[in-house]
Amino acid sequence: GSDAVAHALAGETLDADVPAARRAAAHREIAEALQALHAGNLDRHVGEIAHHLLEAGSAGDPASAIEFATAAAARAAEQLAHEDAAAFYAKALAALELFQPEAEERRLALLLDLGVAQTRTGRINDARRTLERAAELARRRERPIDLARAAIALTTLSEAGVVDEPLIALLEE
Repeated sequence: GSDAVAHALAGETLDADVPAARRAAAHREIAEALQALHAGNLDRHVGEIAHHLLEAGSAGDPASAIEFATAAAARAAEQLAHEDAAAFYAKALAALELFQPEAEERRLALLLDLGVAQTRTGRINDARRTLERAAELARRRERPIDLARAAIALTTLSEAGVVDEPLIALLEE
């Protein structure tokens, strides 16, 4: 409808010849306006809000950006929109690593969720790398349940008829 056209035109305007600091501030203001406008029903708008919070970067509220991106990913996964889920989990993870690098427990959860979403999209190599990172972090943090989750998720990526020695060793841990 006309809202989609207006949003697309606003996006083009924001991207064209606007200094980065001003563009980031505009995204922050749009995110704040959307949160106020949809306060009674944020769930339906988490993806749009996440987009603007992520685009705002450090000019906005990185913690909220991570929260909204994670919520948008979970909502997309519930709706079987696995590509969108993987994209939002990846963006949440990137923001976390940039703005909250010490938040390893949160990183571990995002890695596990991202790996599952990537698996569901058929991006097997990406999923394997992500889940291996999750397994390593779980091992280092001494989180046996999360290590098991990573190992089990990795089993779905195994090729039939091929003995995957590293996976067997991980499962035996």
